Amino acid sequence: MFKANKNHKNLFLAAKLILFLGVLFALYLQLNTVDLKLWDEWHLVSPAWLIVSILLVFPNIYCTYLMWTVTLSTLDIETNRSIRNQSFFAGLVTGMLTPNMIGNFLGRIYYFKSEKRTLITGFTLLTNFAQFATSLAFGFTAIILTGSFYPFEDVDSVIIAISILFVVSIIIYYYGEKLIPKSYRKWRLNEIREELSQTNYYRTLIVALSSIRFVIFTTQFALMLMAFGATLDWEVILTIWKVYLITMMAPSLFLGKLGIKESISLFILTSIGINDFAILFTSLIIWFVNSLSPALLGLIVARRRKFS
Repeated sequence: MFKANKNHKNLFLAAKLILFLGVLFALYLQLNTVDLKLWDEWHLVSPAWLIVSILLVFPNIYCTYLMWTVTLSTLDIETNRSIRNQSFFAGLVTGMLTPNMIGNFLGRIYYFKSEKRTLITGFTLLTNFAQFATSLAFGFTAIILTGSFYPFEDVDSVIIAISILFVVSIIIYYYGEKLIPKSYRKWRLNEIREELSQTNYYRTLIVALSSIRFVIFTTQFALMLMAFGATLDWEVILTIWKVYLITMMAPSLFLGKLGIKESISLFILTSIGINDFAILFTSLIIWFVNSLSPALLGLIVARRRKFS
C-alpha cells in the first residue's frame, strides 16, 4: 500500500514537471518567431473588453464541469463534492498532457473504483466527441454563410467533404455503439451500450452544453481581438469559427494545442486583415486563461485518492 501511494505521489510530481517544462519550451518556440518590431504596433485599445474576455473563462469551465456532473448523474455514480471536483480538475491536467486533450478521462477515473472506470471512460470520450461534432457544425455553418474557406479555392468540394464528415460524426455520436457487430462487442463495450440505451436525453444535453461552450470561447476570442483594436463584425466571428474548426481537427501532442492554434489563427485571421501581433497574443492569452490556468489549478486541487 505504501509503495502504491508513493507511486501515485511520483506520478503527480512527474505531471507537474512535464507540464512546467513543456510550457517553457512551447512559449520559447512561440516568442522566438515574433518580430521584435511588432512590439511597437501592439496597443491595448480596450481594457474593458480584455477583462470581460478573461472573465468568460468561468462560464467556459463551468459548462465543462456541468457535462462532468451530468455524466456522473447519468451513470448513477454517487460521490461527494470533493471527489467530484478533484476528479474534474485532474482530468484537466491529464487532458493537457495527452494528444488533442482526449486523455481527460485518465485523471477522472483515478478517483473511482475499477468497476466504474469503463463507463466513465466511455462517457467521457463521448463527451469529447460531442465537442468535436459541435465545432464541426459551427465551422460548417461559417463556411456556408461566407461562401469561402481560405486558402481553398474549390469551396464546393470543401463543403461536400465537411458535410460527409458531419453526417458520419452524428451517426457515430448517436448510434455508434449499435453499428458494431455483436460478435465484436466485448463485455466492456456492452456495458457502455446498455447504459446508453437507458439514457434518452444524455447525448442531446451534452451537445447543447457543448454548443453553449463553443459560443462562449469563440466570443471570448472575438472580444480579446477587440481589446487589441480589431473591429468586431460577423465576418470576424465566422472566421473565428473556421479557426476552431481546423484547430479541432488538427492533431497535437500535448499542452492544449499550444503552437497549433496560434499558427492556424495567424494563417486564417490575417486573410481578413487582422494584425498578426493581435492574433498571436490573443491566442496565447486565451490558451493561458482557458487551458493552462485550470490545469495548474488542477495540480493544486487534485489529491491522492482514498478508498474506504
